[in-house]
Amino acid sequence: MPRYILDQTWEREAERLDALERCGDPLTVDHLRRTGVGTGWDCLEVGAGRGSIARWLADRVGDRGTVLAVDLDTTLLEEERRPNLEVRRLDILSDPLPAAAFDLVHARHVIGHLPDRARALHRLAASLRPGGWLLVEDFDFRWAELGDWPCDPVDAGPVFGRVWSATLEVMRTGTYDGGWSWRAAAGLRAVGLAEVAGEARAPIGDRAFTEMMHLTMLRFREPVIAGGIPEADIDRCLAMLADPGSCVTAAPLVSVWGRRPPPDRTPQRAARSAATNHS
Repeated sequence: MPRYILDQTWEREAERLDALERCGDPLTVDHLRRTGVGTGWDCLEVGAGRGSIARWLADRVGDRGTVLAVDLDTTLLEEERRPNLEVRRLDILSDPLPAAAFDLVHARHVIGHLPDRARALHRLAASLRPGGWLLVEDFDFRWAELGDWPCDPVDAGPVFGRVWSATLEVMRTGTYDGGWSWRAAAGLRAVGLAEVAGEARAPIGDRAFTEMMHLTMLRFREPVIAGGIPEADIDRCLAMLADPGSCVTAAPLVSVWGRRPPPDRTPQRAARSAATNHS
């Protein structure tokens, strides 16, 4: 059975997650602010990792709000507990989730790793209060399919594209779909959310992203070699990523948000109201 392939058993996974947070947090915080999250909100942080966004939310909602940070493995979160921040080991596909309990639900680099993405989105949407926001974020790694990753030195692009494509193939032996993010908007609409919108952003020369790619490629080095990629190609890519003089274009981080309609503003009722106003 496919499994989550980026668990915390690797000895450098905490380091990799730290780089992942540093490259994603500025954009995530921009979008969280967009929802209006503030004092007194109740929030759910899904796949909390090392807890950077859970901490930001806890500071944002204050003593009158709450944050529930969940993950399959909470080892890296145990020191984050505070009066308004609860840490809980939880599988969002199978474990009980409070219904209509949260003003905001956030999941970054989570949905693309799940075997049943539609079920996950349905359950997260159901955990929102009417008027609450769901924000989901994932990389779009379909750039690897181009076969020539945008980077400097330019002549390293084709090799980097091949090696990263092979790395993604290893990740797909688990449950990962590196192209799911472009279907996120349709997924949020399918579970009844309104005001669905989003943004894709791909920074250039972001050292945190480069460090995350380096550590991910290093983690899967042996199975990528076993899959037929020359060891010299992998080592060339690792050296380029470690070189502070190199410049890599990040994979786009796709952020999509939607809102659970209030009871008197369901999509069907809103459509009838719009038709009446135009008649």
